[in-house]
Amino acid sequence: MGVQFHRNPQLIWSNVNFESNMVFLPGTKTESSPRWIPMSGELRGFLERLKAEKNPAPGDPVISISSARKCLETACRKLGFPIYTHHDFRHFFATTCIESGVDVPTVSRWLGHCDGGALAMKRYGHLRQEHSLAMSKKVHFEAKPGHSIISLPTPALAKPDNAKQNATGEKQAIAKRKAQYAYPWWASENSVEVFWGQLNEDVQLISRGKYLGAAKKAMGREVFEVELDDRESLIYELVSRISKTDFERLASRIPPRKITSESLANIWQTSS
Repeated sequence: MGVQFHRNPQLIWSNVNFESNMVFLPGTKTESSPRWIPMSGELRGFLERLKAEKNPAPGDPVISISSARKCLETACRKLGFPIYTHHDFRHFFATTCIESGVDVPTVSRWLGHCDGGALAMKRYGHLRQEHSLAMSKKVHFEAKPGHSIISLPTPALAKPDNAKQNATGEKQAIAKRKAQYAYPWWASENSVEVFWGQLNEDVQLISRGKYLGAAKKAMGREVFEVELDDRESLIYELVSRISKTDFERLASRIPPRKITSESLANIWQTSS
């Protein structure tokens, strides 16, 4: 079975993988809520200090309390602030990420959305525009004092055979990579096999369009092209979406190259 849902799941220390710099969040609302997310520098530093102080067992909760609502209300009243909730801090996180330049589809995955960024874009799209306008003010084309304009040399015309040579070289590289596989996943009718094969391959063996189409069918959701550049997150998500039995069958045909056995064990441990 895939990741199991629990009414009140807790983040436990076995969910924290310092080696891969990832944390598994056992969500409850939707099938995409359970997810792996990368640790920011601040989060990693906090968890390292917490672990050093408590020396916890793998099954111990990272945070012993289930809710900080009352503490937040008390602190806000004493400081004269509006009453902030857990959800307010979720919005603060998303806002900070977008204002820092993180693309909306990536923020959406970190939040546990399953729509590829549609909801996040609707809610935070104005922030992206404000950030874009702020960045545009840094762009200037006037010549700076003391800087002279240098004419770029005219590029030499490529020899007529260069394009043909490059195309031949690419075909040879693709053929060499294909020869390393016993199973031709790139010709498979199974979208999961095609998507998984390209996720674990550095050389582009299928077209970008076919790759994106296979991703959408394999994940069962809308996948944006920009997400294809974040292979690690897609690998963790795909493994979380399929059963262990299905994954073992998949890996027997197309061995994983971009994920360690320890990372797989952590996924399945949180799924049991």
